[in-house]
Amino acid sequence: MIIRTNWVLASLVATCLVFPIIPPSTAADTPSQTTRPEAKIESAEAIAIAQNLVAVPDSYTEPTVQKKTYGPSEIPVWDVSWRSEQDKQGWIHVTIDADSGIVREFSYRNHNLKPVFPPALSMREAADAARNWLKKTTPNQQLDYQLDPDQWKKTRTILLSPREEYELEFSPMIDGIPFADQRIEVMVRGDGTILEMRRDGPDAESVTFEPVENMLSPDAVMETLRKETGVVLATFIETDYSGEKPQEKQGSFTYELTHPLYYIDAHTGQHRNYHGDVIPFRRTDEASRLHTDQMAEAPTSTSTGSPDQPVSPEQVKQLFLQTYIPPEGVTLHQVVKGPSWPKCGCPFYYAIDAEYESLQGTHRWAIAAYDEKGNLFRFNLAPLYKPQEGDFTFRQPPEGPFPVTPEQAEKTATAFVQKVNAGYLDQLYADNNAYGGDADGAFYRFSYERKVDGVNVQSDRITVEVSKKTGEVVLYEREWSENLTIPPKEQFITPEQAKRLYLEASRLRLQYTLFRSEGARSGSSESAPATAQLVYDFLSPGNQGYSLDALTGKIIDNRTGEERKSPEDTPAQRELPADIRDHAAGRELAHLLQLGAIQVGEDGLLHPERSISRGEFYDIWYTLEHPHRYLSPSWSKSQPTVDREPSFADVSADHPYYQAIEWAVERKRVATTMSNFEPDRPITREEALVSLVNALGYAELASDDELFQLPFADQDQIKQRGHVALGMKMELLQVSGDTFQPAESVSLGEAADMLYRYMVRKAEKTQEEDDDD
Repeated sequence: MIIRTNWVLASLVATCLVFPIIPPSTAADTPSQTTRPEAKIESAEAIAIAQNLVAVPDSYTEPTVQKKTYGPSEIPVWDVSWRSEQDKQGWIHVTIDADSGIVREFSYRNHNLKPVFPPALSMREAADAARNWLKKTTPNQQLDYQLDPDQWKKTRTILLSPREEYELEFSPMIDGIPFADQRIEVMVRGDGTILEMRRDGPDAESVTFEPVENMLSPDAVMETLRKETGVVLATFIETDYSGEKPQEKQGSFTYELTHPLYYIDAHTGQHRNYHGDVIPFRRTDEASRLHTDQMAEAPTSTSTGSPDQPVSPEQVKQLFLQTYIPPEGVTLHQVVKGPSWPKCGCPFYYAIDAEYESLQGTHRWAIAAYDEKGNLFRFNLAPLYKPQEGDFTFRQPPEGPFPVTPEQAEKTATAFVQKVNAGYLDQLYADNNAYGGDADGAFYRFSYERKVDGVNVQSDRITVEVSKKTGEVVLYEREWSENLTIPPKEQFITPEQAKRLYLEASRLRLQYTLFRSEGARSGSSESAPATAQLVYDFLSPGNQGYSLDALTGKIIDNRTGEERKSPEDTPAQRELPADIRDHAAGRELAHLLQLGAIQVGEDGLLHPERSISRGEFYDIWYTLEHPHRYLSPSWSKSQPTVDREPSFADVSADHPYYQAIEWAVERKRVATTMSNFEPDRPITREEALVSLVNALGYAELASDDELFQLPFADQDQIKQRGHVALGMKMELLQVSGDTFQPAESVSLGEAADMLYRYMVRKAEKTQEEDDDD
């Protein structure tokens, strides 16, 4: 996607890739010299279209217009730009199709826009604003747009800082059906201002659309799937490499379809892949496997090690020479011991370095790697075929036609797998991805899955690549787990139950799509219009971020590990507590609730007028700046520990606010001059304001109380007048009347208001510093 999660952090990289930092009107871009008919849209009309998209600030220059070409098809476009006279990073850039008037790209930069936080609009409200705005981008077409139905799981549904924007993706609607091949990405500020738009894919006017008559109903399609599909048990082994030795962790057991489903033809009910090819349905797992009979006879194992007696470097070298004879010009250099290897499942490994002499010098690479038991898990001859840095080309990639057939290559690959995996052949099955090639088209690729006691081990597989020219194995990779435990089969729900639950949790989404062959053809301006087909996109639980637990039969959210909840049941969509709907800090409190920084009571209310403790204040603040509970819902269950001694006697490492308080100490938001923190004592106005001013970097300035005058009648009661004066100047706190009441306890609503005012001021300060740089 072109849209950034955090514009400030990503702008230098992302805008270079998509939207130029220097406005296009000043960039060195020579228009194409291709002769084309005169554009239907005049420059004045293009300016009017652009002006209809955004209110141009008074400080921006008069528009500049350039005629250019756009995209691989070099369609004629108008580039309309405005520049800020005050800010070199401020501009408006609009790319408009010179034939149709469709807006291809839009970019708006204005550093005078004040941060808005919490956002004034929810994601749904921002999507409505974007949808209405998009209608202006096709002035000569009356199109409606659909927000991606999976938007809620692709990107965050709430903004986490003042410098974030909503990242939304739309498709145009054709007779009420989304045209999925055109994706429109829109970036929206929290106040509804559109900052970016990019339109990708073919325009609806360049495509013909299949008629909707005689279309199968979703119920009819699901009935076919109930009859024609099957399920298989699966598991996944996770490996943690953070410690000294890799630690394998048994994943959950799930049921998956025996064969993944892509599109269901809405007229015929046939299963089609992304190219439009008809793929038969499969009821059983065995039917999807290829050539399992080739692995029936197991030759003698070449492995010589054991857990108690690992192989030696010399044994590893001998094992390799039993398997493979290096080609002429390649010599084995040395055997190197390494600590661990990703997806090897081994505590250490041996790598065999090979050398090849060429005119450019000596070239060295790891030709093979073995685990401690002597099992080969990587063999790599590809560097001899693929040009690397310099001219490391022992043999050039072939151009074809290829003397080696796929069938011949598969026999070679299978024989190699048999030879180096003799003790595991009963667990290996040929995958359906056979004959797939590498990126250069020089090799055939074959995959072998692992299946133990009827359970597919999805983390484990073997991949082999065979040269199309020489017929030899050029790459072998083995991903293998050692610690695997399979429960008794009676503990699993039955396949019949699993298929019913799996299909009930799946969805069918009707859409128009261009199969890949059609999509490629439609990219040419000289080709006949492509035809978009009506299909049902099959959305399995896995596509939606869920899995079917094979032991309980529950649909589990892969992100939280908990039973699935509908999008409407997430915190961002629940109805707000009644006592904050009309509260002055209602927006702030609602955002904190969505972040998981605060929780409703047993009565379903937040009680915003109640006083909050010192510990709770810093816990809310910590969560606002580090929203772990929102980003990782399981975080609160296994809260990380701080690698330091507790700073206060009354806040031990197991205290619920320990993490937040130590964070505040580390960031110098809390002084450690006292032995006790008093986490349960209500926080006062002055204490809260002092911490916020310190956090903004004004501690030294605020320490000189004589510099500041306060308008409050009770200023003599204020201990740190400089902090209070600066805090009030920055409007971090609203006070009514002529007294400050520094010892007054802060309510939940006041704390929320103060913290969000701080977040906005922090963003403004960062922007000011960036502008100075």
